[in-house]
Amino acid sequence: MKKLSRIAKLFTMIASGILLVATVYITVFWGPDTEISIKVLWQIIAAAALCSLVELIFPSGEKEPSKKAMLILTILCFVYVNAVVLTCAFVFEWIRNKDPLMITAMELCIIAVFAGVYAIGYFSDRREAEKMNRILSRNDKDKNR
Repeated sequence: MKKLSRIAKLFTMIASGILLVATVYITVFWGPDTEISIKVLWQIIAAAALCSLVELIFPSGEKEPSKKAMLILTILCFVYVNAVVLTCAFVFEWIRNKDPLMITAMELCIIAVFAGVYAIGYFSDRREAEKMNRILSRNDKDKNR
């Protein structure tokens, strides 16, 4: 159940990030007066859903992975997300005729959203850990009285 909750949270962050960068991407590459189909919203939801499944890569045990293991997991996550989004970009024709500039911009968008979601998750987890440490510290002080 905890894993499902984390996937839902991740989906929300990813979908929000994709919508933000898609707005800029579409404006720059397709023009501000471009009319797009409602299908694009469904495509964004599908891409965000597929990307949020990256949470399944992380172990769900009580023991935290080592720093080296976390680095490897983060790299694997980026590779997975990158592959998913680029595949979606070509399948859904978000990129015109394999235009190198559009591919480069798409890659920068992927990096920006990944970094943003990663940073939000990192700081959120860090804040939660600090909160738990304060509670544990208070409990230890109360026991020593």
